[in-house]
Amino acid sequence: MTVGYFILVSLVMLVFGMSGLYLSASPPSPDPDAPSPREMMSASVRYSDDANE
Repeated sequence: MTVGYFILVSLVMLVFGMSGLYLSASPPSPDPDAPSPREMMSASVRYSDDANE
């Protein structure tokens, strides 16, 4: 059980690390009109904030 838990934690950390690197790097997309992941994230945060009010 401990080994499975350790594997699960490392997988989650790996996924978060990959997404964090992807967001911080934010390579220019081929489509200039496509919003960057960071912009989409902040937009979804603003949307959820508006929905809560």
